[in-house]
Order: sequence, then structure tokens, then C-alpha cells
Amino acid sequence: MGKTKGTAQSLSAANSAPPAKKKVWFQIFSGIFGGYFLAWIVGLILGSLFGNVVGSSAGDTIGDFFSKVMWFLCVAGGFRLAYQNYKWNQEEYPAVLEAWNHTYYCRRCGSVFQV
Repeated sequence: MGKTKGTAQSLSAANSAPPAKKKVWFQIFSGIFGGYFLAWIVGLILGSLFGNVVGSSAGDTIGDFFSKVMWFLCVAGGFRLAYQNYKWNQEEYPAVLEAWNHTYYCRRCGSVFQV
């Protein structure tokens, strides 16, 4: 006998759900770990490209430098997006939630009205 996992949500329940806050920690972690992955790829590509042109040790140095720059840019971008999400959660989310609190979902016609 098989087992299933997860949740099912109807379309009307999804439409009438409260607005979600934006994720802050996800942006930070994706910047850090995505940066590691992109830095590794950039280091491999540039190290092999410049290794063939200027020699193996210089190519590895160039690859390492640009991979560190790529990692720093990804981490900085992740923190910037996290800060933007944090500001939105603090400044705009309360107004969005309050507007949602004053809505009415009609089950008969499926429309959403401001009350």
C-alpha cells in the first residue's frame, strides 16, 4: 500500500489565503551557497581558459581571484535582497495584511470584495 505526503489546497482556498511575508533568511543562504557554486564554476572555467594561455599557476591564480569576486558579489546580492525583503515585511506588509483583513470572498460568484 502506498503512502502520500504533502498537502492539497483548493483554488478557492489559495485565492483567499492571507498574504505571505517575504523570506529573508532564504535570500541570505541562497546568496552564500549559490555563490559557492557559481564561484566554483567560474574558477574552473577561468582557471582552465587562462591556464592554457598564460600557464597553469597564473591561470589558477586568475581563476581563484575571479571566483572570490563572484562569491563576494553573490553574497552581497543575497544580503541586499534580504534587506529589501526585511524592509518590505516591516513597512508594506502590515498594510497589505490589513487590506486582506477587510476583504470578503463570495462563494457563490467567486469574487473578492473590499468591505
